[in-house]
Amino acid sequence: MSVKKRRIKLPPWVFGLAGAALWFVIGVIGVAALRSGGSDIEPKEFPPRFSVDAPVPDGLELDTALLKRSFMYADIESLSPDDTLLAKNGGEVPPAKLQPVFNAVFSKDGLQIASLKDSRLKCRAEAIVPLSEMLDGFYNATGLRTIMINAAYEPDASAAAGKCAEHNNGYSFDFGIYLKDSDRRTAFTIESDYRWFAAHAWEYGFVQRYPQGSEELTGVAARDDHFRYVGRVAARILTENSLCFEQLDEFMRGHTIDDPLVLNDGGSYVVVYYHKLDESRKVPVPATKEGEPLPCEAYYIGKDRKAVIAAVRPTVEFFTEAKAPTEPDLDLDIDG
Repeated sequence: MSVKKRRIKLPPWVFGLAGAALWFVIGVIGVAALRSGGSDIEPKEFPPRFSVDAPVPDGLELDTALLKRSFMYADIESLSPDDTLLAKNGGEVPPAKLQPVFNAVFSKDGLQIASLKDSRLKCRAEAIVPLSEMLDGFYNATGLRTIMINAAYEPDASAAAGKCAEHNNGYSFDFGIYLKDSDRRTAFTIESDYRWFAAHAWEYGFVQRYPQGSEELTGVAARDDHFRYVGRVAARILTENSLCFEQLDEFMRGHTIDDPLVLNDGGSYVVVYYHKLDESRKVPVPATKEGEPLPCEAYYIGKDRKAVIAAVRPTVEFFTEAKAPTEPDLDLDIDG
C-alpha cells in the first residue's frame, strides 16, 4: 500500500512573519554587540601602511653626498602608488579604490572606537588603516570614544550646495563629537582632549586641511574638523614647518636632489626631494653600488603634474661612522 504525500500550503503572511522575526533577532544581536563596545565583532585584517622608518645602525650617520654618487631613472608611474595623494582636489575616484569608512572605526581587538553619521560613508582604501590607527591612538591616549565621522567621500561634492570639494578626493574626513550618554552631537574643536589631534595627526599621515591663519592661502574659512590624509612624509613636513597644504609645493622647490630634506625619525631616515619632470617623465633615484635603485615613492605635486615629491629610504651603505664632536681650540693668554 503506497502512502500518498500531501503538500501543505502555508499562507504568504506566515513567511512574512518568519522573515520579520529573523531580522528582529539579527538586529538585537547587532545592538548588543555595539553596546558591549564591539568586543564580539571580528576585527578586519588590513595591509600594512607605508612607513618612512628605516633601521639605522648605531654609531652611523647619513652621508648625503653618497646619495648623489649615482642615479637610476624611473618612470613616475612605477613609483607613484596614487597620483592624486597630493592633488588639491583629486576628481572622481574609481569604485574599486574605495572602502567603507566603517572598517576604520574598530580597533585591532574589535572595540568600537568611533562612530559614523552615515554607515554608507566611503574613502580611499589607502586611508583606511591610517585612519583606524589614528582613532585608536586617540582612544589609547584619552580613553574617549566620542569621535563621530560626519563626512567622507562624496563624488558630487564639488557641485553640491554646502559641500566641500575636498571630499571628492577620497582622502578627506569631517569629524564631530558624539556624546553617547546624553545622545548629543557637538562640533569638533581642537580643545581639551581633542588637542591630541593637533599634536599627533601627522604621525598617521593626516593634517588639518584648513588651519587657523591660512584663510588667504586656502580660500576657505578655518575649520578644526576637516582632516586630510596626505601620507606621513608630507604630513610631517607640513606640521613641523607650520604650513598649510597650499604651501607644500613652494616649500619643497627649495629641496631638490642637490639639497634634499632629511628627516630623522628617532634614528630612522627618509630623504625627500623635489623634482621637476621633463618630457621623459622620469625621476632620478639614488642607486646602490650594485646599481640598484633605493626604495622610493613619488607623488605628483602642483596643478599641472609637472613636478613630483620623491621619498627614498637609504640603505646601510649610505651611512658613515659618526664623527665625534670636536672640542674648540682654546687660545688662553695666561700672561695677560
